[in-house]
Order: sequence, then C-alpha cells, then structure tokens
Amino acid sequence: NGANFIDTDDLSCIFDGNIFVPAKWIAPSALTCITPSYHPGDVLVKVSSNRQQYSTDSMMFAFHSRAAVTQLAPPKGSMLGNTKIQVYGTGFINSTFLTCKFGKVAVYGIYISPTHIECVSPAHFAEEVEFSISNNRVDFSVADVKYTYIRAAQIHSVQPRSGPISGGTNVTVQGSNFMESDSVFCRFGDKIVHAEYISASSVSCVSPARETSGIAAVSVSVNRDDFGLETVSFEYHESIHLTSVEPSYGSDKGGTVVFVSGKHFLNSHGLLCRFGNSVPTPGRHVSENAIECTSPVGRPGQVLLSITNNGVDYSDTSIVFRYMPSAKVVQFSPNRGPQVGGSTIKVLGTGFSTSGCKCHFGKRVVVAIVRNSTFLECVSPPAQNVQINYGAVAFDISNSIENVHRTYSDKTFTYEPSATISNIIPSVVKASGTAAIQVIGQSFPTKGTNMSCVFQSGDFKFNSIADVRSSTLILCQTP
Repeated sequence: NGANFIDTDDLSCIFDGNIFVPAKWIAPSALTCITPSYHPGDVLVKVSSNRQQYSTDSMMFAFHSRAAVTQLAPPKGSMLGNTKIQVYGTGFINSTFLTCKFGKVAVYGIYISPTHIECVSPAHFAEEVEFSISNNRVDFSVADVKYTYIRAAQIHSVQPRSGPISGGTNVTVQGSNFMESDSVFCRFGDKIVHAEYISASSVSCVSPARETSGIAAVSVSVNRDDFGLETVSFEYHESIHLTSVEPSYGSDKGGTVVFVSGKHFLNSHGLLCRFGNSVPTPGRHVSENAIECTSPVGRPGQVLLSITNNGVDYSDTSIVFRYMPSAKVVQFSPNRGPQVGGSTIKVLGTGFSTSGCKCHFGKRVVVAIVRNSTFLECVSPPAQNVQINYGAVAFDISNSIENVHRTYSDKTFTYEPSATISNIIPSVVKASGTAAIQVIGQSFPTKGTNMSCVFQSGDFKFNSIADVRSSTLILCQTP
C-alpha cells in the first residue's frame, strides 16, 4: 500500500535493492507482487514504475523458513469444537497473523515458542480434515498432518452411583459415541482419571479419592480435553465403620435377622450384607448408624460380616458372626392337617436340642416338645387366615439357640380346609350290635391322613376306622 503507483508494463517490486519481480497494479494506492526465493532475514522493499527510478521510501519485509507441523495433541476432538490443541513443529513466528487451518476453516493461533503454538478447534462435521498453519495467514504449511473430528461423547448413567471418599470404586459408565483409544478419560468433578474402553456405549474407570462427601459430576472424554456437556452424578460418601452385630450367632441354615451397628450407612439400593464368602443379601436401612441383615445359609463356624453402601465397595472394618449347627428334619407325619390347626406332628431328625426347639409352619412358629435329640412333637398352629389361607407352607425345625426368624426348608406342610359334618345317615341305630352309617359333609381329606370316626358320650369314647369314599362321604361302623 502506498501512493502514486502508475499502471505500466515495468511496474515492479524490488527486494533487497536488486531483486526485481513484476507487480500488478490495483489502484494508485495499491499493488501486489509475489515474493522471490530468498534466505531467512529482513530486507527492504521498494517500488519502481520503470525499473530505473525507485520509490523514495521503503518498507521492511521478513523472509522466514517455511513452517512445518509434526504433531498435534490431541489429534482428535469434538465436532462441537472448542478443543484446545497443542501444535508442535518448526518455523513458528510470534506474529499477529499466526493462523491454524482445519480443512478450510482458519482460526488464530497463540505463539508459545518457535516449535510450539496453541489453537482452539472450530466446530466441524465429524470427519478427518487436513491441518496446516501459517505465520502470515497467506503461506500455509504442507498439510501432512490430519485432525479428526469425532462425535461428542454422551453419558446416560453410572453404576454404582456412589462410592467412598477414599476412592477406588470401579465405576461403569454407560453412554454413546465412546471411541476405542488409549486416551479415554473420566472426570469426577475436577479430577481426571484414565478409563478403559469396553464398547461404543460403555467405559470403566476407578473413582479418585476426595476429601469430603458430596456429589461429583461425571463426564467422559476420548482425548482428555473434550469432556461432554452432559454429566451424571456420582455421590461420594464416608467409608462405613462397623462396631457390633446382635445377635452375633445364628443357624447354619440361614434366616437369622441381625442388627448391625456402625456409621455412615446409606438408604440405597446397593446396601448389602456379606457373611464370609456367601452371596450378599439385601440390608434394611434403619438409620445412618444401624441396619438389619438376614443371614444366608452357611457352614458352622465363624465368618466375617461386612457391609457395602453401593454393592461394590465393602467396609474396611468387619465383625465376627458365628454359624451354629442346626436341627435337621429327616421325616415328619402327618404332613397335612386342617387350617384351624391342632394336628400333632411327629418329627424325626438330628441335632434336636433338649434346651428347646421350635417348629416353623411358614411364618408361624410354635414351641416343640423334645423327646430326645432325634425325636420331637409339635402341634400345628392355625393357618394365617383361616378364611382363605390353605395350601403348602415350608416346614422346618430350629434349635432356640439358632436365632432363626425364617427358614429355607424344602419340606412342606399342607393346610387343608377344615372338615365339616352336615348329616349322618342313619342318625339312630339300635344299642345292641353294630351298624354301618354314612357321614355326609365337606372337605374330608382323601389321602395322606388316617381318618377315624369318634363316638363319645361322657367317659365313653370309641374310635372306628373311617372309610373315606370322597371329600363329601365317609362310611363308619358304630360300636
């Protein structure tokens, strides 16, 4: 740019006093010319209209080595742009025209050193583009380096959704647009940890430690720089500390409800109790300092009881729980009776304690009469709802010391509708000799029970074998 430029055939730019190159006239105040080849350095530029007389003044022009790019970090980023990229190479100049070009889109660069500049990616479709830089926004480097635009990673959920402030929780993140790469990362709040790629919709990472409890926003990046705008919450909680369990023993058949005291219990779906190496059982949250657990089946002896709030990270502290040898049923009879209860059940088995045993009819429990370590008797209680409740319930025996609240027995006792008598034919017979009578009614058991007809008057009582013909008809012989 200048003044008094004349449009002639000899219009020229002169570099370093003796290198002439043709110029193209644009206006009396403007012309263009193309630089000649020259070594790096500063030269004066003048203008001539006839290649003999020069302009009275000149401008400085700097020749420099052509810039070259060798590496991008990261080499890929979100299609939404705004990725901060470190560009490494040679020939970078601290110029106000320093430019990075992504495909056909140019943005300003930030000079750091002759071998390092920084630029922020613009938005672009998800594809690979050529990358180049320019020191003067005109001469760009050879586009040997590629930059890849990728779809932004999105997060849908994390599992588990909480973990201790000590960190170390293996967290699975579900989402979309995850890419298989060595540079997949999770961010918990402001802390970044490496992640392991599982699939395009799943990655796993280990939660970092944190000083206090609270909520941390979790996001994922496939280049350590672009973390998705979408986040999910991960709750940090204090580590569980256990102090006691009551009772501290129970049946090896399981079913003992224990009260666990401690600190930092959460009312969460992941609240679980683990007795030794057994499959964890759900815990019932009572308060921040107490929960209830039900023991599973175990072997006689001591095990360590531990608790988790998230189904993954168990308490560092544990307490001892002892499994006691249990009473076991071999056989019992009868195995069915009326729903109003009252049936005397004879039970054969092992391990019956003379200190006390209980018979379990589903959720109903009655005290047993222990004859010896292998034989006892108990009377069936009424079914829970005598109006409608009949059918099979679990039957089992427990020693009082077992602390059993419910059983997992495969043996069953069947409650049947109570038998009722509506008519006897004939209802009058001679006192001498015997007579056959028909007993009409409902719900007479047709199998599995030895039925009798009982004739009683005052101190006189006589039993005769009942011939059960159907659930509504029995034949008997009078005394």
